[in-house]
Amino acid sequence: MYQIVIASHGPVANAMKESLQFFFNDLENVHTVTIDKDGISKFSDKVNSILKKYKSEEVLVFVDIFYGTPFNEFARQCTELVENFEIIAGANMPSLMEAVNYQNQNKKLVDVIDLIINAGKVDSFSNTVNLLSKKDDE
Repeated sequence: MYQIVIASHGPVANAMKESLQFFFNDLENVHTVTIDKDGISKFSDKVNSILKKYKSEEVLVFVDIFYGTPFNEFARQCTELVENFEIIAGANMPSLMEAVNYQNQNKKLVDVIDLIINAGKVDSFSNTVNLLSKKDDE
C-alpha cells in the first residue's frame, strides 16, 4: 500500500485531509505537511522525516503548486525514492479521493497514477452542458 502525503503552503493540506474524512473512515496512511510561519528550514526537516520514515514504501505526494516550495522540497529530497515515488501538483479533492480509494484497494502506485491524475482534471459546467447537448444532437 502506498503512502499519501498532502503538502501545501499554509493549512490547505490539513483542510483537505479533514474533508477526506467525510468520505473515508481510515486515513492512517494519509499524511500532511505544511509550510507555515516557521519557514522553509522547518518544512524541509518535516519532509525529510516523512521520506525517511517511508523510504521502503511507495509514496504519492500531492502539492498545491507546481514548482512551489512543497514541490521543490519533495523533488529535491526524493532521490532514494525515485522508483516508488510520484508528485502530483495542483492537489484537488477528486484526485485525492481517487488516490485514497485505490490505496484502500492495495493497488500499486504505478498502476493507478494516470487514473488519479485524470480524476483531478478540471472542467466547467458550460463545457459539460455543451458536450451533452452535442451528444443529444447526434
